[in-house]
Parts: sequence; C-alpha cells; structure tokens
Amino acid sequence: FIQETSNLLAHRIVSHSSEKGEHYIGFSKQENVKLFKSAIGGGLVVVLLVYIKHFIHHLHAPLFIEGFLFGLNYSAGFVFMYLTHLTLATKQPAMTAAFIAESIGNKSDSETKPWQTFKQVIRSQFVSLIGNLVIVLPLCFLSAWAINHYFNYSIFNFTESKAQMYSNHPIYSASLIYATITGVFLSLSGIVIGYFDNKVVYSEIAQRIIKHPKLVLKYSLEKRQKIAAFVEKNLGGIVGNIFLGFCLGMAGNIGKFIGIPFDIRHVTISSGNFAIALGSDHAYKLDLIIAVFLGVIYIGLINIASSFLISFIVACRSRSLSWKQSLKVLVGL
Repeated sequence: FIQETSNLLAHRIVSHSSEKGEHYIGFSKQENVKLFKSAIGGGLVVVLLVYIKHFIHHLHAPLFIEGFLFGLNYSAGFVFMYLTHLTLATKQPAMTAAFIAESIGNKSDSETKPWQTFKQVIRSQFVSLIGNLVIVLPLCFLSAWAINHYFNYSIFNFTESKAQMYSNHPIYSASLIYATITGVFLSLSGIVIGYFDNKVVYSEIAQRIIKHPKLVLKYSLEKRQKIAAFVEKNLGGIVGNIFLGFCLGMAGNIGKFIGIPFDIRHVTISSGNFAIALGSDHAYKLDLIIAVFLGVIYIGLINIASSFLISFIVACRSRSLSWKQSLKVLVGL
C-alpha cells in the first residue's frame, strides 16, 4: 500500500515537473544558444548573490539570523531567475530527469532511444554550466581586483580568502561531500515544485481564485483570471525556489550550530568565492590555484550527477520501474 501510494505521488509530481523540464533542454542549436544566453543572465544574478552574502556575513548576526538572511538572499535570487527565465545550470537535472521518465512512459516509437534524450540533456546542461561559469569567474575576479586596486579595499581579507580557497579544495576539505548534499537539496526542490504544481491543478486553485467572493468584489473578471493564470503557472516554481534558497543558505549555519560537518557546495557560488579570493590580491601558488579550480569543476559535476540520479530514481519510481529496468534505461539499452 505504501509503495503504491508513493508511486502514485511520484507520478503526479513527475508529470508536472517534466512539463517544465522540457524547457531546460536544447533540442537544436538555436535552443542551445538561447539556453546559453539565459545561463549568462543567471550567472550575473549569482555574482550579485555572492556579494550580498559576503556583506550579510559582515553583519556578524547570530547564526540563525545570519542563516535566515543567507536563505532569503538566495531565495530572492532564485525566484527572480525563475520569473525572468534565467538559468542556473545545477537546477536542470531535477527537471530533466522527470522529462526523461515521462518520455519513457509515453514512448510509442521504438526508434526513439532514451540515450538520444540523454545526449540532449547532457549537452544542454554542459551549455548552461559553461554559460554560468563564463560570466561568474571573470566578473567576480575583475570586480574584486578593481575594488582592491582603485579603492584599496579587499573584499576578502587574507584569512577569509585563504578559508574560501581551502573550502573548495578537493582534497583538504569535504567539498565533494558537501556538493553531494547540494545535489540532494536540488532534487528535493524539484520534488517540491512538482508537488505544488500538482496541488494547484488537483485542488483547482485557479478556479477558486476566480470565484473567491472577496476577490469578486474587489477585482474584475479579467484581473482575477490573470492572477489565477499566474498562480497556476508559477506557484510551484516560486515555492520550490524559495525552498532551495533556504536549504542552501541555512545549511552551513545549521551544521555550525549542531557541531557536525554539514554544509553545501554549489558550483556557481563556489566559483564566485574562488574568483573573489583570487582578485583580492593575495598571493597563492599556482598548484593551489589549479587544485581549487579543479575542485570547483568537480563540485559542478557532482552537483549535476547527484541531483540527476536522485531525481531519475524518483522519476523511474513514478513509472513503477524496477531497479533492473531503471538501470537499462540509464545505460540506454
């Protein structure tokens, strides 16, 4: 009973999140170019979020308040990206895995290979990741260097800069484990989005807004229909992005409060901190710079892989596929 119920819930969640997942996949060169441009816009927002987080940290607020402000910062940025159709690369797998499972369930042409969809998904995620990094890395570095050079102010002092460098080191830190935790949060945000999208449809929220007595007295039918359409289309995305923002923002502070090694590493945020640390005019050996840069790349790969695999498991569960069947789909057999 529990298995059947969870499969049904997974199916409802995946059915709606897969509809959004199609928008994160470039099926042609033009669509990939568009995806790349939206990822550049997402990178610009991330640069702003990295700086705002740094200034929040310098308020020296209590752990909970600081974590809450971190979460509010990320949530506002993620919601803005969602509403303006900008792309954050690591958020794609939670949607695209659901799209793959949906395509499996609806596949009527035997010539349609799951692996063909995988290749399109991988290509699109690579395009988005490059689009994010190509703006975050140079802009964070140049802005930190310019502020230090022209205003004689280091965004990160030496202690902060060194901490940021080593916090992303693939060997001397737990960054790769934290990257996996981030992948879990990314997957959960996709589940939250699908759940609330399903809730809006199942509970007929749009019709309730249109017919609500108080809204009828206050707004015209056209206005109520616009509000209802916006809620029906965007409620899941807004709630899911708020959830993700607070998960990423508060994780590190919760770990400090409890006293356990619990934190997140997100590729775009980590790359921004890495670039600012370099631009703050503190000398580092070349081997350390290369190691940390590779660590940032590993973080991105683990973010995407862990998020995709978890979301894919949920998606396959929604189709009542066994582990053996899911593995066959994954390897394209």
